[in-house]
Amino acid sequence: PRDPGTRPRPGSDRSAKVDALIRSIADSTSGPDRPDAYRAPTMLPALALVACLLLVLSMSRTALAVEASTELLTQVKSNPDNIKAWWQLGITYWKTKRYDDAVRAWHQVCKRKPALAKVQFMIGYACFKSEQLKPAAKYWRQTLSCDRQHEKARKGLQLLARKGVIGSDEI
Repeated sequence: PRDPGTRPRPGSDRSAKVDALIRSIADSTSGPDRPDAYRAPTMLPALALVACLLLVLSMSRTALAVEASTELLTQVKSNPDNIKAWWQLGITYWKTKRYDDAVRAWHQVCKRKPALAKVQFMIGYACFKSEQLKPAAKYWRQTLSCDRQHEKARKGLQLLARKGVIGSDEI
């Protein structure tokens, strides 16, 4: 059984329902073969179509992320050294606010290539978003050890110092 949050595949039941809804909206618009008495107001179908498309897009964003994470998990299981797949898996988790899962995926990148400032920064940022402030500081320091010019990591540490999480001498 498919996860109800995943994107409908062409020909699937949910895809067919969405297609039918769009067709019914399109059919309700006036056309040359419809008598004037039966013509629907032209704006109503257009607004309904827009509302329908917005609904589908909002469902699709989460569904796409779920589908992408499933595909990426398959890729990293078959090739655990694929750091691009691990990175993308972390990004996919990040976009769905699964910060702990993102950190786990990015740790796999760090195991294989530890000196990537971008990855260290994102692990710190994910820790920050999930209110793990001490680990955030640790990873932002590691970011600066990889790239002394990384301004976002420096600003993150300054923020943590202002909050009293770390001392100003720890930046």
